[in-house]
Amino acid sequence: MKNEKNGLFGKVEFENADYAKDVVDTAAEKVEKCKRGILVGLASTVGWIMFLALEQISPGLACLGALIGVVGAIAAYVIGGGLGKAFSVAFKMAKFGWFIIPVFPVDVFVGITAFCVVAWLFCCVPSLFVFVNMRQISKEKAEAEKYLKYCN
Repeated sequence: MKNEKNGLFGKVEFENADYAKDVVDTAAEKVEKCKRGILVGLASTVGWIMFLALEQISPGLACLGALIGVVGAIAAYVIGGGLGKAFSVAFKMAKFGWFIIPVFPVDVFVGITAFCVVAWLFCCVPSLFVFVNMRQISKEKAEAEKYLKYCN
């Protein structure tokens, strides 16, 4: 199997029918895990919204919302995957921010800012990256089915 990274999703080319069959067999289970991870990620986002909305009213509930947000984000990435995709998007955005302005002191600041924005998304909206992981699994399954249809 060769894995080429183009854009957000990688393109997979299969060289072995057994591996392609294994990808098709395990894809349904992985997609179900990703769906559960998306639900946990949405609960994490609700926790962060609680943290922001209740910060002035009740510091205890705001702290509970932050705890739900952090634990939910960690659980979403453990259950549904997508952590590697989140880091790769963060570094790509930082590199983009760094190259968009070629003046020395400003380019470093823009790169760090872009990285921080994606890191914020990484923490507060984990269901986004878990969904990207689910789409990648679906694309790999479609490519494996296409390869198996070609082989048979």
